Amino acid sequence: MQPWLRIVLAILGVGLFALLVMGILNYVRGRSSEQGNTTKKELRVWRTDADSDPFNETFAEFEVKSGYAITYTKQPIETYELNALRSLAAQKGPDIWSIPSDWLADHYDRTTDLPETLLQSLEGYKESKLSEVVRTEYPEGISRLLFDTAGENVIALPSTVDTYRIIYNPDLFARAYQEHSLRVGENADEDSLAAVQRLLGKPADTWSGIVDQVPYLTQRNGSQILRSGFALGTANNIPFAGDILQLLILQNGQEIVNDRRDAALFDIPITSPTKVEVRPGELALQFYTQFSSPTSSAYTWNASMPDAIQAFGEGKVAMLIGLQKTINEIATRYPNLEFEQAPMPQISTGPGSNPKNLITFTAEVITPATPNRAAAQSFLVSYTGSGTTSSIASEQRIYSPLKTYLESAEENDPFAGQILTGIALYKKNRSLFDIGFNQIITDVTQNGLQPSAAITKGAQEINRVLKLPLE
Repeated sequence: MQPWLRIVLAILGVGLFALLVMGILNYVRGRSSEQGNTTKKELRVWRTDADSDPFNETFAEFEVKSGYAITYTKQPIETYELNALRSLAAQKGPDIWSIPSDWLADHYDRTTDLPETLLQSLEGYKESKLSEVVRTEYPEGISRLLFDTAGENVIALPSTVDTYRIIYNPDLFARAYQEHSLRVGENADEDSLAAVQRLLGKPADTWSGIVDQVPYLTQRNGSQILRSGFALGTANNIPFAGDILQLLILQNGQEIVNDRRDAALFDIPITSPTKVEVRPGELALQFYTQFSSPTSSAYTWNASMPDAIQAFGEGKVAMLIGLQKTINEIATRYPNLEFEQAPMPQISTGPGSNPKNLITFTAEVITPATPNRAAAQSFLVSYTGSGTTSSIASEQRIYSPLKTYLESAEENDPFAGQILTGIALYKKNRSLFDIGFNQIITDVTQNGLQPSAAITKGAQEINRVLKLPLE
């Protein structure tokens, strides 16, 4: 073969090889692009409180309509926040993140403002602004936390809501009446016995009635408590102690923080309808801590008692305050224990009263890093719609946050009514916020401070916390 021919063939061979390599690279790039597009057709949904079963129909309908696949991840609450923050930092989602309502203030920078037109694709909402719908269709105690600090932009929609309630042991109530009957003997006045029997029929609906019940329910040997009437009065061994104190402050007529959410109000006096100056924070703290004061007739609990849930499960306390998740925990740990629920007590009831209750809800937020914001917004509409929220509420034995749902259930369910008058607590730097309120209680019960001094000191600490930058 001629040398020149070899050169030509070599050049042609190199060219063909180059063309082949380019073709392979273009194919690989095309496949990578297709895979990238497939990744973009996914919505990552994280939650901590439920399996996917209540959402399967919603997921399926959205996937058919949009072409987006829903990847659902359930995480245990103990590691949920940390895992989500790590995943968000790695750009791996979630796109839709379910968080408890008292986490919202800690994660404003991990939420996106929802457009005012979000619901306008729905029948009947063509001209509706989201902010107006939120204020109209959810109880005020929920809706006020769905806005950013300025109160202008909606940053989340709720999917479920629960309310604090009394969990009680009816057997201990019946036993307390029997013990009273034996103490007073056969010559007891029948009317007096009947009055005590009525008193001990169930937890009272007012706090003054609770104070009347506690001495009957409590068994003491000097300062040693053998059986407690109510797990109240301390911070270290009572779930939600700081939240309960805040509820008492709210019931006494004062807010915890101001509308701008940058200063504490619970140490500020108010003027009552009778033109008398009162200090709701101090009154609430005095009331709460009386249950752990050995000099009080309501003394029924102290810091050396076991954890309240354990004490309740072992039959050593007649009442405690909790949520549905508390009920679930008790039922799991003490499957043979029979117990019931009752609404939260109020300062007063009847015409003209102003009931206030404590609630917590699950907020659904769209994270800023999502590559599929429009799809996420569309999904959020169905994810927080009446059908889905009713389904998950039924599954978890809690409630849909929609007013229409709550109002229809209110007549037969006092806890639905409680939510309509409920307040979800705002907490910035929530761990420090909770520590601050627990310390207020501890300063009275263990450190010897007077309630007025403890409230003043506590308000200073909460003011400091409210001014801290978020991490």
